[in-house]
Amino acid sequence: MTEPIAVFGCHRSGTSVVARALGILGFDLGKVTGTHPSNPKGHFENLKLMGLSDTILQLLGGSWDTPIMLKPSFVDSPKIKYVLDGALAIIKKEFPGQIAWKDPRVSLTLPFFERLLGPIRSIICVRNPLEVCQSLAKRDSMGLDKASALWRSYTASALLNTRGKPRLIVHYERLMSNPENELWRILHFVGGEPYMEQCIREFTAFVESGLHHNHATIKDLYGVGGMDQRAVLLYTLLAQPDIEDVIQVTTPELTDAARGV
Repeated sequence: MTEPIAVFGCHRSGTSVVARALGILGFDLGKVTGTHPSNPKGHFENLKLMGLSDTILQLLGGSWDTPIMLKPSFVDSPKIKYVLDGALAIIKKEFPGQIAWKDPRVSLTLPFFERLLGPIRSIICVRNPLEVCQSLAKRDSMGLDKASALWRSYTASALLNTRGKPRLIVHYERLMSNPENELWRILHFVGGEPYMEQCIREFTAFVESGLHHNHATIKDLYGVGGMDQRAVLLYTLLAQPDIEDVIQVTTPELTDAARGV
């Protein structure tokens, strides 16, 4: 399987953990960022590709923490043309082989990379928005209302941009509670034939070393004032057993939820 693999979803939702899973499974993530106090295990982000998404958002009037709803046609904007012109050379330099990268911003900018690279296999990370809000409050001093709206915009955009395309939805809570099972799910989605016994040991050790700092349930969401209510409803839908059917039924709600913060 040679299609590019992108890992995204809202910030603080487990994208770094899934990126680490891909690395353990043998995928080259290019030159990635190292450890940071906000993520002592590492962000595993490629700065060049992250820079492309930041540039796109800035040119169109947004930023990582002030996202705007981007229709797929944004890639035809004259403002984006010069970014497209130089982006392929950047990517070829970073990835001589199969492309695999992690960046939450791709939730918003995926159509750009599809225009550039063709079909992409997407791994979407989903986490309880209250846990995400608690993490963003600690890292960025972000208020509950803005953080929950950020979760809603990123998550809904990710789901809309991948509708009808190859995607895998990974829940953070399941990733933490059953890393072996989730690693198998990821492997099945991306392909490859690694030595799984060794990969499972390495990934389980990575996950079980205190990564899950904030814990919240769906019930907790309904007891917190100031939460974006569309975020609460969207996460409640996503927590249902048959995720794909729920997403198909609620497309109008997703479109509304994808609107910016």
